[in-house]
Amino acid sequence: ETVIMSLWSVRDEPTALLMGQFYGTLLSRRRPGSPADALRDAQLEMLNALRDRGDSRPGDWAAFVASGAW
Repeated sequence: ETVIMSLWSVRDEPTALLMGQFYGTLLSRRRPGSPADALRDAQLEMLNALRDRGDSRPGDWAAFVASGAW
């Protein structure tokens, strides 16, 4: 019912990291949340991890949006 899609071309490695965080968040919740919430949480985790390394550019994680029933 929900599709996670990229609005522009994104490198494979950051995409794999983000999707791993997204599915980990989505599947580990005790109370089901929306895929859009899980995507936002994964994006925030990735932003914070990159910021800690001194690289907070959003190009690799901000391309993704949730569309559909959420």
